[in-house]
Amino acid sequence: MIGYAAFKNLAEPDTYLAARCGELNAETCFALETFGLKAPALIDSVEPRVSDLRIARISVTQDIPTINVAALMDTHDIRNVPVTDDQGKLIGVVGEHGLARAYVNRLKIGELSISPLPLDILASILSARVVVKATETLGGRVIIALDTPDKKTSRWLATTNRYSSR
Repeated sequence: MIGYAAFKNLAEPDTYLAARCGELNAETCFALETFGLKAPALIDSVEPRVSDLRIARISVTQDIPTINVAALMDTHDIRNVPVTDDQGKLIGVVGEHGLARAYVNRLKIGELSISPLPLDILASILSARVVVKATETLGGRVIIALDTPDKKTSRWLATTNRYSSR
Protein backbone atom coordinates (compact mmCIF):
# COMPACT_ATOMS: atom_id res chain seq x y z
CA MET A 1 0.00 0.00 0.00
CA ILE A 2 2.70 2.52 0.94
CA GLY A 3 5.04 1.37 -1.84
CA TYR A 4 2.31 1.46 -4.49
CA ALA A 5 1.22 4.99 -3.51
CA ALA A 6 4.88 6.12 -3.64
CA PHE A 7 5.28 4.50 -7.06
CA LYS A 8 2.12 6.17 -8.43
CA ASN A 9 3.24 9.53 -7.02
CA LEU A 10 6.43 9.33 -9.15
CA ALA A 11 4.29 9.91 -12.25
CA GLU A 12 1.77 12.25 -10.59
CA PRO A 13 3.33 13.91 -7.52
CA ASP A 14 1.15 14.41 -4.44
CA THR A 15 -1.84 12.67 -6.04
CA TYR A 16 -1.96 9.30 -4.27
CA LEU A 17 -2.24 8.57 -0.57
CA ALA A 18 -1.49 5.27 1.15
CA ALA A 19 -4.48 4.09 3.19
CA ARG A 20 -5.64 1.09 5.17
CA CYS A 21 -9.02 -0.36 6.09
CA GLY A 22 -8.29 -1.75 9.53
CA GLU A 23 -5.92 -1.89 12.44
CA LEU A 24 -2.22 -2.50 11.82
CA ASN A 25 -0.85 -5.90 12.76
CA ALA A 26 2.40 -6.39 14.67
CA GLU A 27 4.47 -7.11 11.55
CA THR A 28 3.31 -3.92 9.82
CA CYS A 29 4.01 -1.84 12.94
CA PHE A 30 7.51 -3.32 13.12
CA ALA A 31 8.20 -2.53 9.42
CA LEU A 32 6.90 1.05 9.73
CA GLU A 33 9.00 1.67 12.85
CA THR A 34 12.12 0.06 11.33
CA PHE A 35 11.96 2.21 8.19
CA GLY A 36 10.78 5.38 9.97
CA LEU A 37 7.47 5.58 8.12
CA LYS A 38 4.12 6.92 9.27
CA ALA A 39 1.14 4.60 9.40
CA PRO A 40 -1.17 4.93 6.37
CA ALA A 41 -4.40 6.85 6.83
CA LEU A 42 -7.26 4.78 8.28
CA ILE A 43 -10.40 4.52 6.16
CA ASP A 44 -13.35 3.41 8.29
CA SER A 45 -15.37 2.09 5.38
CA VAL A 46 -15.01 1.62 1.65
CA GLU A 47 -18.78 1.66 1.19
CA PRO A 48 -19.86 4.37 -1.28
CA ARG A 49 -21.18 7.55 0.33
CA VAL A 50 -23.50 10.17 -1.05
CA SER A 51 -20.46 12.41 -1.61
CA ASP A 52 -19.07 9.73 -3.98
CA LEU A 53 -22.13 9.90 -6.25
CA ARG A 54 -22.38 12.06 -9.34
CA ILE A 55 -25.01 14.56 -8.29
CA ALA A 56 -26.45 17.09 -10.70
CA ARG A 57 -26.06 20.52 -9.09
CA ILE A 58 -29.37 21.72 -10.49
CA SER A 59 -32.27 23.34 -8.68
CA VAL A 60 -35.27 25.45 -9.61
CA THR A 61 -37.28 28.14 -7.85
CA GLN A 62 -41.04 28.01 -7.27
CA ASP A 63 -41.83 30.41 -10.10
CA ILE A 64 -40.41 28.20 -12.88
CA PRO A 65 -43.13 26.73 -15.13
CA THR A 66 -43.48 22.98 -14.69
CA ILE A 67 -42.99 22.43 -18.41
CA ASN A 68 -39.51 23.98 -18.10
CA VAL A 69 -38.74 21.72 -15.15
CA ALA A 70 -39.74 18.69 -17.25
CA ALA A 71 -37.47 19.86 -20.06
CA LEU A 72 -34.61 20.41 -17.58
CA MET A 73 -35.07 16.91 -16.20
CA ASP A 74 -35.07 15.47 -19.70
CA THR A 75 -31.97 17.43 -20.75
CA HIS A 76 -29.95 16.34 -17.70
CA ASP A 77 -31.47 12.84 -17.49
CA ILE A 78 -32.57 13.30 -13.88
CA ARG A 79 -35.78 12.21 -12.15
CA ASN A 80 -35.99 14.72 -9.29
CA VAL A 81 -35.13 18.41 -8.94
CA PRO A 82 -34.72 20.36 -5.68
CA VAL A 83 -36.96 23.42 -5.35
CA THR A 84 -35.49 26.43 -3.55
CA ASP A 85 -36.73 29.82 -2.45
CA ASP A 86 -35.20 33.10 -3.67
CA GLN A 87 -32.39 32.81 -1.10
CA GLY A 88 -31.47 29.28 -2.27
CA LYS A 89 -32.99 27.55 0.79
CA LEU A 90 -34.44 24.10 0.04
CA ILE A 91 -38.22 24.05 0.03
CA GLY A 92 -38.79 20.58 -1.38
CA VAL A 93 -38.23 18.26 -4.31
CA VAL A 94 -40.31 17.82 -7.44
CA GLY A 95 -40.16 14.50 -9.27
CA GLU A 96 -41.53 13.02 -12.45
CA HIS A 97 -44.73 11.82 -10.80
CA GLY A 98 -45.34 15.21 -9.23
CA LEU A 99 -44.95 16.85 -12.62
CA ALA A 100 -47.35 14.37 -14.21
CA ARG A 101 -49.92 15.23 -11.53
CA ALA A 102 -49.61 18.91 -12.48
CA TYR A 103 -51.09 18.03 -15.86
CA VAL A 104 -53.36 15.12 -15.02
CA ASN A 105 -56.25 15.68 -12.60
CA ARG A 106 -58.61 12.93 -11.43
CA LEU A 107 -62.28 13.74 -12.17
CA LYS A 108 -63.65 10.42 -10.97
CA ILE A 109 -62.47 6.84 -10.87
CA GLY A 110 -61.12 5.80 -14.27
CA GLU A 111 -61.47 9.23 -15.85
CA LEU A 112 -58.83 11.94 -16.08
CA SER A 113 -58.81 15.51 -17.31
CA ILE A 114 -55.74 16.94 -18.99
CA SER A 115 -55.13 20.49 -20.12
CA PRO A 116 -53.89 20.78 -23.72
CA LEU A 117 -50.35 19.46 -23.67
CA PRO A 118 -47.89 18.51 -26.43
CA LEU A 119 -47.71 14.71 -26.59
CA ASP A 120 -43.89 14.73 -26.56
CA ILE A 121 -43.86 16.76 -23.33
CA LEU A 122 -46.27 14.35 -21.62
CA ALA A 123 -44.11 11.43 -22.73
CA SER A 124 -41.04 13.23 -21.34
CA ILE A 125 -42.75 13.88 -18.01
CA LEU A 126 -43.71 10.20 -17.71
CA SER A 127 -40.34 8.95 -19.01
CA ALA A 128 -42.30 7.14 -21.67
CA ARG A 129 -42.16 6.57 -25.37
CA VAL A 130 -44.97 7.34 -27.80
CA VAL A 131 -45.86 4.20 -29.72
CA VAL A 132 -48.40 5.73 -32.14
CA LYS A 133 -48.58 9.50 -32.52
CA ALA A 134 -52.04 10.40 -33.80
CA THR A 135 -51.82 14.05 -32.77
CA GLU A 136 -49.32 16.65 -31.63
CA THR A 137 -51.34 17.93 -28.66
CA LEU A 138 -53.38 15.92 -26.18
CA GLY A 139 -56.20 17.37 -24.09
CA GLY A 140 -59.72 16.82 -22.80
CA ARG A 141 -60.91 13.57 -21.29
CA VAL A 142 -58.00 11.20 -21.33
CA ILE A 143 -57.38 7.67 -20.16
CA ILE A 144 -53.74 6.91 -19.40
CA ALA A 145 -52.73 3.31 -18.79
CA LEU A 146 -49.35 2.62 -17.26
CA ASP A 147 -47.74 -0.74 -17.89
CA THR A 148 -44.48 -1.49 -16.10
CA PRO A 149 -43.39 -5.08 -16.78
CA ASP A 150 -40.03 -4.38 -15.15
CA LYS A 151 -38.30 -1.44 -13.48
CA LYS A 152 -36.33 -0.52 -16.61
CA THR A 153 -39.27 -0.32 -18.97
CA SER A 154 -42.27 1.93 -18.83
CA ARG A 155 -44.84 2.14 -21.58
CA TRP A 156 -48.04 4.08 -21.78
CA LEU A 157 -51.01 4.39 -24.03
CA ALA A 158 -53.32 7.36 -24.14
CA THR A 159 -56.75 7.59 -25.72
CA THR A 160 -58.90 10.68 -25.75
CA ASN A 161 -62.45 11.71 -26.53
CA ARG A 162 -61.35 15.09 -27.87
CA TYR A 163 -57.99 16.56 -28.69
CA SER A 164 -56.47 19.41 -30.65
CA SER A 165 -53.54 19.43 -33.07
CA ARG A 166 -50.86 22.07 -33.45
